[in-house]
Amino acid sequence: MTGWSGPVGTLCRVEEVYRASGRKPVAHPRYPAVVAAYHQRLVSGEPLLVGWYRQRAGARVTVAVSTTAASDDHPSALVFPPGTRGSPIDADGLRADLESMPWWVPVAGVVDALVPALHPDHSAEPPPGLERSLLAAWHGPFAWLLLAEAVSGEDMDREAAWLADQESTAAITPPTPKTW
Repeated sequence: MTGWSGPVGTLCRVEEVYRASGRKPVAHPRYPAVVAAYHQRLVSGEPLLVGWYRQRAGARVTVAVSTTAASDDHPSALVFPPGTRGSPIDADGLRADLESMPWWVPVAGVVDALVPALHPDHSAEPPPGLERSLLAAWHGPFAWLLLAEAVSGEDMDREAAWLADQESTAAITPPTPKTW
C-alpha cells in the first residue's frame, strides 16, 4: 500500500452499530457527521481515515476509523461514525493488515458541491452504500480505504480560479454540435 505515510491519530475498530428497532437506518444523517469529523481532523492536522477490509474469504469485515472513543470502557461510544461503539486498535497492526492485500488501485475523488442543488428532494431513497453493494457481491478478501486530507488554502484558491475561468469560458463560448 502506498500513499499513507503520516499519522492518522487514534484508530478504532467499529464493533457495534446502533439501529433503532423496527426502523430502517437512514443514510442522510451520515453526511453532517462525516463533515463534522473531517473538520475535527482538519483542526488536528490529521487526515480522516475510514477503512473496510476482509483479509480472507469467509472472514468478518473489519471497519476501522480515525476517531475518538467517548470513554475508556471497551467497547465505548465512538465520536465518529455516529451510533457506533468500538475499541482502539493498533495503527501498526492495521497497516500490516492492509499491506497484506496483494494490490491497490488508487482512486482520487473530488466532491461535486452542486449535486445537492441538482437533487433537492432529500426524501428520496439514498443510493446503495458499500454494505449493500460491494459486500453483498464480494465474498473474498478486499480492502476499501478512504483517507481524506486537508487541502491547503493555496490549492483551494487555485481550484476556485480555475473553476471561475471555466465558468466564464462556458458563458461566452457557444456549444459545438456533436458529430457521431
